[in-house]
Amino acid sequence: MAPPRAIYPQFPKSMPPGVGPDDVAEFYVIVSETGSVESVYARRVPVTMAEAMRVTMSLSAAKAWRFKPGMKDGHPVRYRTLVWVQKN
Repeated sequence: MAPPRAIYPQFPKSMPPGVGPDDVAEFYVIVSETGSVESVYARRVPVTMAEAMRVTMSLSAAKAWRFKPGMKDGHPVRYRTLVWVQKN
């Protein structure tokens, strides 16, 4: 099985130097057979109100993300993947 690949936006394959796990927000994304985002949710519960606001905005923006769907036996499949986004 091949996982989905991000079309928009492009996500880095690995964390840039100097960026640690506390510098990113992680999201589970359910990618449909068409490559659209069916659902998205945060991997970790926000600790502060400011972090909760950033996560909420990211979750809203995630609905516009587009992927090349995951493939199994030559057919597109629904797939859950983990995506991380650098916090600003």
